[in-house]
Amino acid sequence: MGRGIGIAKNKGTKPYVTQQKTACALLAFLQLADVAIEPNHAIYEIMDSEGYDEAIDKLSLFRAFDNLDSQILIELALDRRDEIPAEMLKWQADESIESKKGEDFLSWKIYRGFVLKMAIIDLQGGSPFDKLNCFIEWVYKEYIFMNAAIIFGSVLFSENRFTRMLKTGSKDKGEVLKGVRNATWDINLAYYWSKNAFREKEDGIFWLLCTEDNALRAVASSLIVTGDKLKQKKKAVFCNYLGNKKGKQIYDKLVDMGKRRDDDSSRKAHNLGPTSCLYPVVDKLDKELLSELTKHKWKKEN
Repeated sequence: MGRGIGIAKNKGTKPYVTQQKTACALLAFLQLADVAIEPNHAIYEIMDSEGYDEAIDKLSLFRAFDNLDSQILIELALDRRDEIPAEMLKWQADESIESKKGEDFLSWKIYRGFVLKMAIIDLQGGSPFDKLNCFIEWVYKEYIFMNAAIIFGSVLFSENRFTRMLKTGSKDKGEVLKGVRNATWDINLAYYWSKNAFREKEDGIFWLLCTEDNALRAVASSLIVTGDKLKQKKKAVFCNYLGNKKGKQIYDKLVDMGKRRDDDSSRKAHNLGPTSCLYPVVDKLDKELLSELTKHKWKKEN
């Protein structure tokens, strides 16, 4: 969606980059294949970071871009056109963002708790494997198990982590906090998409996820199977990013935790009730991250 908005805003003052032309080609293909675009998740992310009015404006602009004739998009993709005529972007969407909100977005704050803890652990230092162990122990003792967050953590705390997954290496506090917010939305999107992908047999709708984000793609692709196949895929992910020995060690640890977690009364989640009971934990983690960022900045300056 972001690429589409950028293309629509371009008034021909600068050439389209490869990613933008690819986005035009992709949208033309989706139109011709009669594939609908679901902007809900992106709109809520924009509203979270930029505000309601900006989200409304961008939704309207995206709808105008999405309703362009396929031939226009093909010409943009092939460099046969260097701008979209303004009159073609005057179409206005009259859509209520509130009406789009669903239960899938209620998990966002819970996922934020996972990401905040990952950021804190990452800033505190240590080997990647020790960081992952620390994160998993915290999940078991203090929080709840959610596959998308655990897989994200396994990729993050590995020697093969993708660049800027959390931006904890930045000296700019605002940049780190932005990275936390973005990572939370990425994990939530992976969950949201995988949940809908399983509905294909029920309603005949096939859900596609198109993304340039390597970390998001790695997490999402690990969530589209169930049962024993999910276990095998999780194990493969751990071994792929951590190596066979450490990957199997983490997998076996999670399997053991899974067997014990429902009967272990020492876990805070044992008698949790609704997941909203974890909101105070998330609020506390927000404060802990700010404190850690302050200490981290002081250490770098000295």
